[in-house]
Amino acid sequence: MALFSTVLAQPGPDWQSSTVVTGFPFYDGGIEGKPLPRELERFLAAGEPPIVFTLGSAAALNPGNFYQESAEAARLLKRRAVLLVGQNIPPAPLPENVVAFDYVPFSELFAQASAIVRQGGIGTTGQALRAGRPMLVMPYNYDQPDSAARLSRLSVGRTISRKRYSAQRAARELTELLTDPRYARTSAEVAQRNRREQGAAAAAYALERLLQRRRRDIANRHLIRSNAPSPITVRLAVDDPPSGRNVRESRISQFCLVLRLLSRHQSWQMAKALTKSQIAATIAEKVAITKSQAVQVIELLADLAYKNAKNSFTLPGLGKIVLLNRKARMGRNPATGATIQIPAKRVVKFRVAKAAKDAILGKK
Repeated sequence: MALFSTVLAQPGPDWQSSTVVTGFPFYDGGIEGKPLPRELERFLAAGEPPIVFTLGSAAALNPGNFYQESAEAARLLKRRAVLLVGQNIPPAPLPENVVAFDYVPFSELFAQASAIVRQGGIGTTGQALRAGRPMLVMPYNYDQPDSAARLSRLSVGRTISRKRYSAQRAARELTELLTDPRYARTSAEVAQRNRREQGAAAAAYALERLLQRRRRDIANRHLIRSNAPSPITVRLAVDDPPSGRNVRESRISQFCLVLRLLSRHQSWQMAKALTKSQIAATIAEKVAITKSQAVQVIELLADLAYKNAKNSFTLPGLGKIVLLNRKARMGRNPATGATIQIPAKRVVKFRVAKAAKDAILGKK
């Protein structure tokens, strides 16, 4: 399943025949649709659309001189600009008509930009294409050079080398981008195609359609044996090859689902400890399976932990089971106070995950 737009690529002859290109499943940090900061809204309303400079998420951890050179490029162009700097300190002093923010929703800001200068990450690519604004891409690594080349071929953007990124070069590229009407026209056309795609819905539909075709065999051969349409069976189980590899992956997926429910469902914060039956009943209700199926998943999780403890076993969101060799040592008899020799032995320890501590005790 290719979670990007057909605007970027169509299935090629060397792709798996079952590949589905869904469109972008847009994500905006959980704040899509929320208003922009008032200071930014006032800035946007006060003049022409600004150039937006951003390094997305990961690249912002290693910005180099990107923000300093970008602010200077805006000054050279005499253009308004918005810098999205993440956790970095904005360059100081900022030129007139240049503002800096840590992060704002791309879905709200990009459409109000004149151009977007960015690192070429696939999520930011989707947001920029949807906004219909021309872009200057400074790729870092991984898929970013490929995305930059595709965007250049589409005539929705231009590319600049990270090593050659400077205020003067960025200003020249942006001048070409903003004065050649081809870029604005093509960006608007591509945006219309991109907006028609419903990536998340298309991906969910493709998964359901694929797994429903397999459900009959899965019900006969896999973990959960039921004639009822079980969401766990439909969404997580897979075919059983001779190696059994995918079956193990299926079980791990089911266990992770149970663990997420156990760690995040606030209604379980009760005065008394939950019994195994109560845990199973709650899982069954939330995942739409029978209680007996929930019990089976819990028991399989425990069995998997026992068998893999010698290599350590991580319970996502909760902690890790580890097997330790404790050396022989001297100690005292708690009843008599006499010195005694404590022999070496193997012990099982459970190390609570930081996420679990923070969720239970609250972050400090």
